[in-house]
Amino acid sequence: MVKLRATEYLSLRSTFVLCVILFLKIESSLEAGITVIESAVAKGAVCLDGTPPAYQLDRGFGDGVNNWLVHIQGGGWCHTIENCVVRKTLSYGFGSSELMPELNFTGLLSNQQDQNPNFYNWNRVYMRYCDGASFTGDVEEIDPCFFPQYDMPYINTPIFIVNSAYDTWQFINTCVADFRSDYLWSLWSVFAKSSTEGIFINTCYTHCQTDSSTWFANATSKLGDKTIAEAVGDWFYDKNEFQIKIDIEHVNPHYC
Repeated sequence: MVKLRATEYLSLRSTFVLCVILFLKIESSLEAGITVIESAVAKGAVCLDGTPPAYQLDRGFGDGVNNWLVHIQGGGWCHTIENCVVRKTLSYGFGSSELMPELNFTGLLSNQQDQNPNFYNWNRVYMRYCDGASFTGDVEEIDPCFFPQYDMPYINTPIFIVNSAYDTWQFINTCVADFRSDYLWSLWSVFAKSSTEGIFINTCYTHCQTDSSTWFANATSKLGDKTIAEAVGDWFYDKNEFQIKIDIEHVNPHYC
């Protein structure tokens, strides 16, 4: 996920959040219609079945009307031809824009001030995921630098990472004996020399927190008495330039 403050290009600040969609029924914006980008096909930006990519937009208002927040939906890769063929026919639209349901704007994308106090009135864009390869379209070979542990040291734009030390997908699908320690060490090796980055790493046993109730309303996901929304807002608006919050109280995962 990349969050862009449109009014301050000279000091561009963005936030990358490692997550995929978690479907929860919580207070949120109404559904925003799907817009299909027909012109993208000629550039190779296509879904698995060759249909054009798409997005949803909930327009900003008030003093947020000129600010933009772009959320890039997750969804994982399909790793075999057979898996990709199946995915492009599934009803949730991860392989075809023709099958995409309209999604509610929740958490970071909500237009409710009590749920999303810092960005509720911005223009919020939901980039829908449908190519099975992290928005690389019809590219045949992915450079290893595509992955964050390789490219983050070369990014000058300030970054704020939100994730769990016990991310459910990583925890289930990797063979790392001590995933939490390895993950935190990898993060620290990248951020140790930075004075502008931010980190919010709790131990919630979940896969995504920015578009769900844990973004603001869930007390069990707090660190240092701050919700994720408050920590990100403090960092983004320079209330705390260097923001590191890591759960050291809970060694084991817990449900938030």
